[in-house]
Amino acid sequence: SKAYIKLNTKLRAQSTNKFEKNLYKLLINAIFGKTMENIRKHRNIKLKNHWDGHWGAKHYIASPNFPSSKIFGEDLVAIELNKSGICFNKPLYVGMAILDVSKTCVYDHYKFMLTKLGDDCK
Repeated sequence: SKAYIKLNTKLRAQSTNKFEKNLYKLLINAIFGKTMENIRKHRNIKLKNHWDGHWGAKHYIASPNFPSSKIFGEDLVAIELNKSGICFNKPLYVGMAILDVSKTCVYDHYKFMLTKLGDDCK
């Protein structure tokens, strides 16, 4: 909410050390980042130390969702699986609106500076 952003901005301005400044910045940016998260890129990773059996490496490699694997040693393999279904539960439209408003502010500032500085504004 707007009050949350204002509170963290105020606390960031009052911070006396770099850690606190970065913390309050992260608290604000994490919300935006979660709204823009691309859930299509999520993967499931299974670490297996045995080959046979119902939940062994062989079972996952035979899956239609299997794109790749990485062998770490004789007894350990990481198996990457694509998600079988995607649930769009992130408010992507909020992140897009934030980006649009931000771009508008940047362009307005550029136009203002262009009137003040002319060709020197780059």
